Amino acid sequence: MGLEYTVWNFKGHEVPLIVNEGGVGRGQQPITMWENMHGGQGGSAVTSYGPTPNYITNKNRGFLFNTTDIGIADFKAKDSTSFLFWHATKLEGVIMYGDGPLELA
Repeated sequence: MGLEYTVWNFKGHEVPLIVNEGGVGRGQQPITMWENMHGGQGGSAVTSYGPTPNYITNKNRGFLFNTTDIGIADFKAKDSTSFLFWHATKLEGVIMYGDGPLELA
């Protein structure tokens, strides 16, 4: 999902696809909690300076959306992933598959 430094497995998360300040702690406790209590500067484990709507699954499938629109990637459902993009008038992308992650890079 872009330049994510804290979370590698997004199952159960909703990931904003917008440039967002990472914050102090980026979800690491108790630093993030303290920062959020004193000014809201704690950020989140899924905020990014370089969001990119692409990802690789554990089944060697990859998805890449060619868009600069703001959106959300929703990994909360057990057996599916959904993307929502605001103001997208055209959405293009690539679906990839391979024998391993390097083939999808």
